[in-house]
Amino acid sequence: MKNFITPTIIILSAWVLSACTQNKASEMQIDKNVVAVRLDSVKSEKVAKPVRTSGLVSSETESTLSFKTGGIIQRTYVKVGDRVKKDQLLASLNLTEIQAQVVQAKNGLEKATRDLERFKGLLADSAATLEQFQNITTVYENAKESYSIASYNLTNSQIRAGFDGVVLKKWANEGEMINGGNPVFSLSARNQSTWVLKAGLADRDWARLNIGDKAVVHFDHLGEQVIEAAVIRLAQGADPMNGTYQAELQLEVGKDQLLANGLVGSVVISPSKTRQVNMIPIESIIEGNGSQAFVYVPAKGNTVKKQPVSVAYFTEKDVAISTGLEHTAQVVSAGSAYLNEASTIMVVQ
Repeated sequence: MKNFITPTIIILSAWVLSACTQNKASEMQIDKNVVAVRLDSVKSEKVAKPVRTSGLVSSETESTLSFKTGGIIQRTYVKVGDRVKKDQLLASLNLTEIQAQVVQAKNGLEKATRDLERFKGLLADSAATLEQFQNITTVYENAKESYSIASYNLTNSQIRAGFDGVVLKKWANEGEMINGGNPVFSLSARNQSTWVLKAGLADRDWARLNIGDKAVVHFDHLGEQVIEAAVIRLAQGADPMNGTYQAELQLEVGKDQLLANGLVGSVVISPSKTRQVNMIPIESIIEGNGSQAFVYVPAKGNTVKKQPVSVAYFTEKDVAISTGLEHTAQVVSAGSAYLNEASTIMVVQ
């Protein structure tokens, strides 16, 4: 009995193995002709691509302080980093020359006043002509203005703070000769509500923003914290140095969020202007060159068609298509690498 069963088992096993081999070959033949793919829906949405950039922090209230007239700096009273109060004395000039000019102008005014009074009497006695009286009157008026100018220069031979703030930079020191109008101090307001961030934008991003658009700003020293912001100004001309358009954002700084002039922040602005786009998985893109790309879309008879599209932008998982999918409901999102327009597809989940 044993001798009979064993050959039978062998024969049956060989038959089963042969049948399995044929089935596997048949399956392999199917795999060669049919490509398994997954389809995803095309989602039409009104979206606004975030504007990502970086910028420098500064105070909205900043000023560069200088003397009205030139001279030798007699004394400076503050240094970089010092906090100052409004009207606090920051620096003064040597007053020797300026005071001499005031005295000279005062003497000139006193003489012109005496001459004017004398000519009034001469004119009344017809001992002076009207023209002479008018000329001396002009001399008097000029002397009065000269004294006013000299007095004004004396008053402005000191630099005082125009607001509560902090000294950002000191440009000159005691004993230096300085011309009128040359910077001596840079001063920034201390009020946290005055912090702004200035960022340069490409023209295409600048055109998508409006005043009031919201943003979030990240600073490395604040870790995971972010500061909310809003666009308050958009430049109406490009910076001639780099061709960018400046945007200013007002920062909403918390009491425990320390900022300083010159800090670099990463900005994400959410434009209020939206546009209609079609969102598809990023895996659907098979070729690309700049903003032009291709996707596969299902066609009749389990076939596919290679469709050109225009890319608006990418997100982490999806791609926004501006044109090319207006009348398309689905795209191939998996298996695209194995397709061509002669392929037959089998849709899987």
